[in-house]
Amino acid sequence: VTLKIYDITGKITKNLTNGFFNPGIYISKWNGKNNSGINVPQGIYFLRGNIGDFGVNKKIIRLR
Repeated sequence: VTLKIYDITGKITKNLTNGFFNPGIYISKWNGKNNSGINVPQGIYFLRGNIGDFGVNKKIIRLR
């Protein structure tokens, strides 16, 4: 399972998770910080996740 946040230019902003999970329901939260621990500015970001052969892309708007 991988979950990553990308900025509008396509650069990885934050790696939320990357690893193996047993079947079940999980919650992942993003605190608005990048991989260096610095708050990112307001704007549009994209969440990309892969679970095996299944992928998902979602648009996220960071307000504050």
